[in-house]
Amino acid sequence: MEKIKLGMIGCGFIRPQHMSGLFDEVPDIEVVAACDLMPGRLKAFCERYGAKGYKSPRELFKKSGVDAISIAVKPEEAKVQLSMEAMEQGIHVLAEKPMALTVREARDMAATCRRTGKILQIAFNRRFELMYQKAVAIVRDKKTFGDVANVSAVFESPGSYPYVTFMSQAPHTFDLLQYLAGRVASIRSVTRRVFDSALFQQQQKALGHPSEVAYNNREPGLVGINVASALKFRSGAVGTLQYVTGASAGMLSGDRFEVLGTKQRTVVLDGMDCLKVIEKDGVVHHHTSSSWCRKVSSYGLEYRHFADCIRGARPTVLKLDDAVSSVCLYEAFLKSLHTEEPVVVETFK
Repeated sequence: MEKIKLGMIGCGFIRPQHMSGLFDEVPDIEVVAACDLMPGRLKAFCERYGAKGYKSPRELFKKSGVDAISIAVKPEEAKVQLSMEAMEQGIHVLAEKPMALTVREARDMAATCRRTGKILQIAFNRRFELMYQKAVAIVRDKKTFGDVANVSAVFESPGSYPYVTFMSQAPHTFDLLQYLAGRVASIRSVTRRVFDSALFQQQQKALGHPSEVAYNNREPGLVGINVASALKFRSGAVGTLQYVTGASAGMLSGDRFEVLGTKQRTVVLDGMDCLKVIEKDGVVHHHTSSSWCRKVSSYGLEYRHFADCIRGARPTVLKLDDAVSSVCLYEAFLKSLHTEEPVVVETFK
């Protein structure tokens, strides 16, 4: 079988995890090209992995002969534009989350994907974590779990960059919430804000990219935020979503989900490593795993799914409408955060 030729656009901090997963799980993908705006970082990546470096993404599209690319760049608008350009050039795309920062951009990406017939997969690697896979299987077992009745989701971060944290990491929470419990129909939020002008200016200077500075400046002086949102799902289920920054270091940095079924069975997920299933008679089953030490890599499984789709398989774990729907929820959450009014989540098919 001929290997899939893959190019990497952006050779930053996440790439070692990607490459480790590729080596472990996807031997039929060969990384042959790379591009990064920092020459030193590009040179180091190419020397380590045997790829050919290109000065610009457009040069890579036209000259490298790749079948697919993986994009991990900032600002987010650049990722959106590069994804669409690549698909127009006949290249399949795996793009880092978030898919986009607006529903309009997400719809444009989806329209380009459908028009060109190329694969567009968004890098929600946590869908491939073993604990999430197991939790989804339990929740979708109608015989033992029934339908989802209630769900509670929490995203907490010790960081003090409310909007940058939201932009970079909370998309996982929005995606997993709907992966576990189905599409959200409406959301209403109440918010507590913490302002400190001096600390805010220090944080702005510490941020590494102009797009992060601009995004964090949506509310000048804001250094902490606590949001509690009420959710109504299309299925009729209800739930809550909490988003907290500035948490103490001992608090959870990541996700927690509690999903209750109509047959009184509850699934509790603490991050990527701990799963607890509580039966209606009170019996508790514990499941644990190590996300970073086990051989099976969620990044590798993510690329395995990407490769299978390129070779003609139908998407099973992550579909295009899932990714767009996560942006729809993301945008609705922001609107509700600012207005504290109910917001209807846009639909996408």
